[in-house]
Amino acid sequence: MKCVIEIDMDNAAFEEDGSIELSRILGDLTSYVESVGIINTSIRDSNGNTVGTMRFQERIYAKRKRSYDPDYKGRRKA
Repeated sequence: MKCVIEIDMDNAAFEEDGSIELSRILGDLTSYVESVGIINTSIRDSNGNTVGTMRFQERIYAKRKRSYDPDYKGRRKA
């Protein structure tokens, strides 16, 4: 599983000291995961504006040969 957090820091809540607002948001996300669990959510700044998302993804690995594999034949038929 993979957690992807995207936060757009190009707004008023981040102007004065973006690190404080970012720290607050990450703390809120920590509390959210501890209380609600692994659930996708939107992220809001201190002004109430939606500034991002947190989403969880299952990783799906395909079994396929790569060019570094000595048995790799590329797209040509064997």
